[in-house]
Amino acid sequence: MGTTVVALLVSGSTMTIGSAGDSRCYLVRDEKLQQLTQDDSWVSAAVGEGILNSDDVERHPLRNVITKAVGA
Repeated sequence: MGTTVVALLVSGSTMTIGSAGDSRCYLVRDEKLQQLTQDDSWVSAAVGEGILNSDDVERHPLRNVITKAVGA
């Protein structure tokens, strides 16, 4: 059993982000949303390698399989 996590450390003008699993970190600036981290999931890796296209992600049978977790 494991969990997903996103951690953020701010020190002065420096921001450090760590993440594992399918939790995401977003930045909201000037009323715009920007995704800062990528999912650690099978489908995200498959899209990155060109195995799947982004249209297949929501229906793929392995869409809930994560490749990294904390405590697993």
